[in-house]
Amino acid sequence: SPSLWLSSNGVGEARQSPFAVQRRHKSIVPFPLAQTGEGIAECEVVRWFIKEGDTVEKFQPICEVQSDKANIEITSRHEGVIKTVCFKPGDIAEVGKTLVEI
Repeated sequence: SPSLWLSSNGVGEARQSPFAVQRRHKSIVPFPLAQTGEGIAECEVVRWFIKEGDTVEKFQPICEVQSDKANIEITSRHEGVIKTVCFKPGDIAEVGKTLVEI
């Protein structure tokens, strides 16, 4: 917000303080299913540890997926608020498809 600064001639001048903290508007980041193993093209979403509206931190578990080789816990690479959960438990997610939007 502008503040009142006095110029050298004593007349007030409204301008932005150089020390003002500006809010950054963070954009929505798609979080895709990464390659979970060699030759794996898709995984079944087993369960979610988060829901839309939750705040997540980096490295926080967000879901569990199952490939034909193993169950894998997926952790967030981003921090922020979960905007959209793109799959339901039981759905098949292809590698590279968006799991959630943060």
